[in-house]
Amino acid sequence: MKKTILQQLIPFGILLFLGISVYGQITSHSDASKQLDFLIGDWELFSSDNEMIGVNTIQLVFGTYTLEANFENVNGLRTQSTFSYDNNQQLWIKTWSDDFGNQLTFKGVFRSNKLVMNATSTNQGIKTFHRIIYKKQNDGTVAKIWQKSINNKEWKTTYSGVYKRKKAVL
Repeated sequence: MKKTILQQLIPFGILLFLGISVYGQITSHSDASKQLDFLIGDWELFSSDNEMIGVNTIQLVFGTYTLEANFENVNGLRTQSTFSYDNNQQLWIKTWSDDFGNQLTFKGVFRSNKLVMNATSTNQGIKTFHRIIYKKQNDGTVAKIWQKSINNKEWKTTYSGVYKRKKAVL
């Protein structure tokens, strides 16, 4: 028995409708997924002495929930980071890597205009705790602090800087 074109299209239409519904759920923005939108853009990173440290381009990828950051310091060192929001754990996950093959996975939450993320690494049997803090400033800049600790109690700031939006070149 041959099926008519209409009989063949109905199941396809149902699958298409279900696919669009699922797609809509995947790509819809939750309030949490927009927390880091203030980071999106082209940035210059300056030290606390106002010396330029490098440049960073941060963009939204995959539609929602994921930001990609590509940083290059003034000496040519490059790092790449991906920030993703995990709805199940209700936290941000940052995967960071550099030119030398170093990798860290940070986890943290955004509260009171501040993202605080933590990671651990082990080198030659010595465990190091890492903490990165991004603080949204009222003037549109973003303060960034990277700290390390060997006991997860006493922290040493390895660098502190301020992201300033790149000025448009006309």
